[in-house]
Amino acid sequence: MRSVLLPLLLFTLVSLFSSHARASESAPPPQGGTHMRSIPLFVTGVVFDVAGGAATAGGIGLLAAGASSCHRDTDAGCATAGTLISLAGVVAIVGGSALLAIGIPLTVVGATAVPDAKASRSSPRVRLGGSGLALTF
Repeated sequence: MRSVLLPLLLFTLVSLFSSHARASESAPPPQGGTHMRSIPLFVTGVVFDVAGGAATAGGIGLLAAGASSCHRDTDAGCATAGTLISLAGVVAIVGGSALLAIGIPLTVVGATAVPDAKASRSSPRVRLGGSGLALTF
């Protein structure tokens, strides 16, 4: 079981650090006012990141617990329970990695700085005043 644990742990760590390196190499924000591209997208990404990290960490713990749960090979019930715990750990690691793979790009894209949209002078504006509507260009 330890042969499965190490590649999954390495995959998780490499994916976390490689996405951080790409995010830090992005272009500086444009001059003037900026805002986040999408706050709901950013929040969803953060929630997926937290859930994915927790599931991956919990899965690693389950995988380690399943591998060391039986000290005697003569008890068939203990071996079955250890296998089920290890299987649950692998499922949690795969699910957590999938959430991380979805959440990290959502967080990066949602947090990207975009320039504030300025209304062009040629676009008409409608204003509501005390005496009625006014159309200005």
